[in-house]
Amino acid sequence: MLNIHCGDAGNLGYSFFVWASKQPSYRHSYYVYKAMIRILGKMRHFGDVWALIEEMRKENPQLISPELFIILMRRFASSIMVKKAIEVLDEMPKYGCEPDEYAFGCLLDALCKNGSVKEAAALFGEMKYRFTPGIKHFTSLLYGWCREGKLMEAKHVLVQMREAGFEPDIVVYNNLLSG
Repeated sequence: MLNIHCGDAGNLGYSFFVWASKQPSYRHSYYVYKAMIRILGKMRHFGDVWALIEEMRKENPQLISPELFIILMRRFASSIMVKKAIEVLDEMPKYGCEPDEYAFGCLLDALCKNGSVKEAAALFGEMKYRFTPGIKHFTSLLYGWCREGKLMEAKHVLVQMREAGFEPDIVVYNNLLSG
């Protein structure tokens, strides 16, 4: 039911979500919360998303997962709200979710795919001691630089990747060819 798109349908979906939460002996499942967070994020109703996560913390803390925050990071990144996307990573521990290399990689990827590669590269530089860099991190940066046509920056990432012990794979070469 909640796999709907934005606009009036999204608002209707949220109204239904609120109505359903007030029904006796009904509790939202993880998947319903996740769908609602995705819908509200797509509608850029970020205050409502945070309110929903806060509600989850109070009523169903066991349902909070890193995946919910990754959805939110991606939505902020697609709205070119870089600082807000990064803040999500910092807020995760308050909700019992420690960010890991995967969550950090998703943030880098979202920033690079949405044209914020310069900010992603700066964040990578700041966080490479907190999160052990993996091939996904390097590949995201490489993709972003190639997409922007910044081949010198892409080459620098390739050198860093090799220095970290990662050999380029088919995805890396495809990114380089498309740059």
